[in-house]
Amino acid sequence: MVRLTAKYDVNLKNGEFLINRSQREDLSFTTRIEDFDVELHLDHDPTSRWTSVEGEGAYWPISKIRIVVGRDEDSAPPMPRIVDGRRRSFQGLKPWFLAISCG
Repeated sequence: MVRLTAKYDVNLKNGEFLINRSQREDLSFTTRIEDFDVELHLDHDPTSRWTSVEGEGAYWPISKIRIVVGRDEDSAPPMPRIVDGRRRSFQGLKPWFLAISCG
């Protein structure tokens, strides 16, 4: 069995996204959507925080959101063919792209 995984990082400006959580609380969340395992990781700077005027606690600026999507396959997708000496041809990989993008 082969594990196919895609990772995507969203970098945020400081203060663009704030979260009201304990500094020690894990900011990783997982779920399953059909055959896919989905993980969401929120990275914050522990040295930077905003305090609410109303006394609601500390708000931590999130600097990066990492999205990880994976699933198990019976076999690995074939490698792209090299054509014209250096270009890669993705013909024949359509079933993998359709399965990933359309579910």
